[in-house]
Amino acid sequence: MPRHLPGELRFGASTTTPYRPVGFHGKVSRHCPVDPKPDIVFNAIPAPIEHTNLPLGATIYAMIVYRMNRPAYSPPQFLLVGRPSGRQGSRGHPRFRAKSEPSGIGRMQMAVNSTVALVTGASRGAGRGIARALGAHGCTVYVTGRTLNPGDAEVPGTIHATALEVTEAGGNGIAVQCDHGDDQQVKALIDRIIEEQGRLDILINNACYQSHAISAPGQFWEKPLEIAEMMNVGLRSGFVASWYAAPHMVKQDKGLVLFTSSPGANHYCFGPCYGAQKAGVDKMAHDMGIDFADSGSHVAAASIWMGPLTTERLLEMMEAAPDKFGHLEGKLESTEYTGHVAWAMFNDPRMMERWNGKVVIGAEVGREYEIKDRGGNYPLSVRRTTDTPTPEFAAYKVK
Repeated sequence: MPRHLPGELRFGASTTTPYRPVGFHGKVSRHCPVDPKPDIVFNAIPAPIEHTNLPLGATIYAMIVYRMNRPAYSPPQFLLVGRPSGRQGSRGHPRFRAKSEPSGIGRMQMAVNSTVALVTGASRGAGRGIARALGAHGCTVYVTGRTLNPGDAEVPGTIHATALEVTEAGGNGIAVQCDHGDDQQVKALIDRIIEEQGRLDILINNACYQSHAISAPGQFWEKPLEIAEMMNVGLRSGFVASWYAAPHMVKQDKGLVLFTSSPGANHYCFGPCYGAQKAGVDKMAHDMGIDFADSGSHVAAASIWMGPLTTERLLEMMEAAPDKFGHLEGKLESTEYTGHVAWAMFNDPRMMERWNGKVVIGAEVGREYEIKDRGGNYPLSVRRTTDTPTPEFAAYKVK
């Protein structure tokens, strides 16, 4: 496997940055350390010279990466079949079928994309996968979290590793350390994005307090009181990020605010803290959707139920307690899948009509857009696997 020396400066088309048609998420070979701890990453989005009329200097890809000394990340294989997106031009043909192909210089073209996304809680887990997926569609993705260095958290993953993976996938990953329990840090984050990019198109509210104590055996009063932090980082934090982002999205008259959730909002799962946080973001998305619609803007809010995912934490739980979680073997949804679904929702000309104020199941929305997960299969809907319907909120309104 190619390795790059500390401080090495690489020009031209990089073997670590595959070119791809818009929306393509096939099998991609890339050399991406899991925890590279980059000191400096400078990325000018590349394109093969034969596919651009820009000067040579505009096609230069330069990256300085220090201490890249950890094992490579091998991305999963996807099959993505797209429907008309309503956004064409630089985003490619509205109808495409991209099967897995070997990557290589000149075989795929980098998507030129001005979409700016923020994925909160992206050091690991669902946020990490969602960020990677949006990067594969050419987005500039701000990834937030608190973990800077490997070993700082009980589960592996850092914001720097995720940001680099976004860039390697074809986007522009920007890591920002942010404690989403601190309103001023969230304000500074949104201000920075607007200052640097001039807009924010997609907000994925994924940050949530996580601890092994949440899934520990016992009744709620037998677990540490610290698990109530889910009401702060997980529920309140999503409102705060949306509160700061909403005025900018409304002003630009386009945006998507998406909360990550689960059927635990509607059935017992790990106790009242977990359930209340998931149910809370579902209702929050619904009510935000009403406010966005009443403003006359084309900004949508929705909550998306993910299935059991290939997260570091769940894989650890399955290994530690096979009698409790072993039935999930072979039935996990990839962490990237929700990111591809979010991209399709954002680019749907009927986004407001179809998704605003709704609680949706990612596997079902993905099937509507014909987005397949690894191995060319559709993920199982949690409606089927848990016999749990999404909530329906009354139309009555007091305002």
